[in-house]
Amino acid sequence: MKRFLCLALVPLFALALGVTPVLAAPSTDGPRATDGVGGGIRLNHLQARGSHNSYHRDPKWPGREHPTFGWDYSHSRLARQFEEQGIRQIELDVHWNWARGEFEVYHAWFGDDRTTCELLRECLQEVRDWSDARPGHHPIMILVEPKDAMPPELPENGDPFTSAIGPAELAELDRALVAPFGADRVLTPDDVTASGLTLRESILSEGWPRIDALRGQVLYVIDGDADGAEYSANWMSLAGRSAFVQAEADQPVAAFVSRDGARLPGEGKYDRMRRLVAQGFMVRDYVSPSEFEQSKAAGAHFLSTDDHDQLVLSEDPDAPSRCNPVTAEDACTDARIEWHRAGGLTIPADPDDEAATVVAEKVDRLAVHSAESAAAYASRQTP
Repeated sequence: MKRFLCLALVPLFALALGVTPVLAAPSTDGPRATDGVGGGIRLNHLQARGSHNSYHRDPKWPGREHPTFGWDYSHSRLARQFEEQGIRQIELDVHWNWARGEFEVYHAWFGDDRTTCELLRECLQEVRDWSDARPGHHPIMILVEPKDAMPPELPENGDPFTSAIGPAELAELDRALVAPFGADRVLTPDDVTASGLTLRESILSEGWPRIDALRGQVLYVIDGDADGAEYSANWMSLAGRSAFVQAEADQPVAAFVSRDGARLPGEGKYDRMRRLVAQGFMVRDYVSPSEFEQSKAAGAHFLSTDDHDQLVLSEDPDAPSRCNPVTAEDACTDARIEWHRAGGLTIPADPDDEAATVVAEKVDRLAVHSAESAAAYASRQTP
């Protein structure tokens, strides 16, 4: 397994289309993650808040007709979510744009394509810039949902720029996930798989790394059963892959497990979750406000919601996350998971939802449906 190093690097900031941070003077009125405050606390001893469709902006603007489907909400820029809102898990929906040869990030082409960061590399660069400025953060979990061109139940005209995501696109996705950070700052399945053991066996016997060894890092989880199966060779192996998958607990690639999978007779969703968390598996749960307390008590590690500004995990105002009620050791305190005090960074303003566009030169997919339009668009793109 990889030898984990605690990162305390002098940040170099990528300015284009990302955060433009200004380093604050080091704080002296609280513990710093780089002091080794986590001790024996492991990754699965934390509990953190996440946002759902973390890039999302309200699709409405004057003169544009679109279906809403409950999509009339907006999230702040990713860096602001980390810095000011205590978010430590995000979700990015990725679409392969064959004309650009890149992954785009948005929800759905048919009226819900407004986003704070248009390209996957732009979104991840923003995460990297914030991480450089706050190298003591505990690992950020990034849920990646690959999306194909057209769900069958939705309108007939598909996005002409988006193709299905198959083996070649998943290989490109692996590369794209690591590129902004470098291999040393991405926790991968290989990093926690012991020699001669499956990933599942390694988690159950060896456990997760200590949190101090992972500060300043990210980890990825691929969402979706079909994509998870293809990505993991039908749930058998994640060797060489950049991301984990959400598997059933008896599968060889189980490390993160599905939030609502197979149960024992008479077992409820949260009873199952608590049992698997206690065994060492990690869980991301998508919750409504009414489910939040149940998921917290069951030990879900990342609680993702559209209402994160209304839901509180830690009572410590300087602790974005907290000790997991199921797995954490007695000596754990929320500040030892991560101590964070916002301030000292300059983050661009959030997009204006009343403006005609959110991202510069963003293509309005509702206005383009034909193959001829797609070809014309492709011809205008530069490598």
